[in-house]
Amino acid sequence: MYILILEKNCGIISLLRDLIRFLTHVLLYSLEEYVLNKLNPNYKEGLIMPDKTLVCKDCNAEFIFSEGEQEFYAEKGFQNEPQRCPACRQARKQQRRNNSYGGGSRGFGKSYSSNW
Repeated sequence: MYILILEKNCGIISLLRDLIRFLTHVLLYSLEEYVLNKLNPNYKEGLIMPDKTLVCKDCNAEFIFSEGEQEFYAEKGFQNEPQRCPACRQARKQQRRNNSYGGGSRGFGKSYSSNW
């Protein structure tokens, strides 16, 4: 009788060992898929985008629209590709900053800057 119980327990132990191995494999595989999807959201869909060569509309220089930039644009929901190269984008941004900090009034109320 003890031998029969021991044999049944060995079967259960073997079954549990196999179940644990299976679940470990499934969990590790799922974890790997999760990490790959987090690192590259386009991994699962196969939408890995190659780098593109674009032409700047200001200086007509060619520049690379990299895969990482494309992913960033897609993540932010931007519909259009960049129109300007990084140098022209930076220059345009600096120009906007200089214009907005010129001390001019926007027409909202009285300007008190001359009294200080």
